[in-house]
Amino acid sequence: GADLAADQFEFTLTSTGNTPAVNQTKRNDADGNITFDRLSYTQDDAGNTYTYLLTETDLGAAGYSYDTTAYRVTVTITDNGDGTLKVEQKIEKIGGTAANPSYEEVEEAVFKNTYTAEGSILVEATKLLDGRALAAGQISFSLTPQSQDDPNKAQTKANAANGEIVFDALTYSETDIGKDYTYI
Repeated sequence: GADLAADQFEFTLTSTGNTPAVNQTKRNDADGNITFDRLSYTQDDAGNTYTYLLTETDLGAAGYSYDTTAYRVTVTITDNGDGTLKVEQKIEKIGGTAANPSYEEVEEAVFKNTYTAEGSILVEATKLLDGRALAAGQISFSLTPQSQDDPNKAQTKANAANGEIVFDALTYSETDIGKDYTYI
């Protein structure tokens, strides 16, 4: 994984249906909180229910997965009869399909991201043969990891007609950081 940084992820709150136009995009703080601008309502909004869609934007940062979960935020406005408005919010996680959505009420919208780092190295060699022509597949070569916890398997490859030997890529993840692997 990787540590969360302020402004690393982006989220959008947009109005839906007959809701007055809202389209806010905000970034997370260092603790992962997302704060949108306060939505204000007036006496004219009393008796209405407004809905908003809350989503995460896929910024395409290498190594990160983005949460595709969408939330419906429903706000119901009622006149308290004393010069104040009662504003109630309900958050629902949207599931199902576009044609047949389902809604699960939740306490708060949660977006989960993961970070994975991967890298690889390609091991190549060349076989030279003096005194006669080298034939493709004439000689086999092995690449064998010497550590039990090495994520790569032993492999054997034969030479090409030009003497080239190409092994499959050796692949590593962030769990391999700081480790040394030896091959013979």
